Amino acid sequence: MLAAIAVALTLLTGCATQKLTPLNVSGVQRLTTAERFSVTTNGIYHGWWDEKPLPGQPTNLAIFSTSTNTVIQRVGNPPKLTKANLEFLRSSKWAANVILVLDPARNRILESFAVDPAGNPTCDSVEQTTINGYIGWWNSTPEDGDVTGLPNETVQINTRTNTVIDGFNRTTKSTHIKYTVPPDPAWPKNSIIIIDTATNKVTYSFPVEADGTPSSMKSHGNGCTP
Repeated sequence: MLAAIAVALTLLTGCATQKLTPLNVSGVQRLTTAERFSVTTNGIYHGWWDEKPLPGQPTNLAIFSTSTNTVIQRVGNPPKLTKANLEFLRSSKWAANVILVLDPARNRILESFAVDPAGNPTCDSVEQTTINGYIGWWNSTPEDGDVTGLPNETVQINTRTNTVIDGFNRTTKSTHIKYTVPPDPAWPKNSIIIIDTATNKVTYSFPVEADGTPSSMKSHGNGCTP
């Protein structure tokens, strides 16, 4: 009995002292989104789903665009999307310009990546920013209460999505401002721009990260008309 216990302890000790050699990945570079995915001139997306599937990998997929809220491409022979599929795809968590690769049978997102307005893959965040507006001189009141020269009504536009994310009217104190966004190529990219609705001019702008965090607060006001 004691001999058996001694043998068992020896085996356990031997396992515990074995050295594992870590995998050296120092020379491996992670591919960017633009390198992993591509889009043709006719709007067809290419990626890992074009290659020979791995064991157990779903082959019947639906590729969905959150900018149009529709399935824009099918891979294999996916089933008709269910209500649960559509609710998952149209969740408010997704950003405005995102491509989602769905396995409808299991209702699983297998891939997601952001795209620019032209449909080209980018490294932007695929989820909505949690920042719904910014506070600055354009929507604040000076300590002395004198608002002379300050805009009465402004809107904040995220140029990543060309959508109004916030607004403010000094007279009504309302933050719900109806404003039609006419995108302008002259607007700074990946930024928040402040527009004075009385003049339709950009009075201030600052760059932001994909999640909405300001990259810096350096002014780029250029007075261009949207």
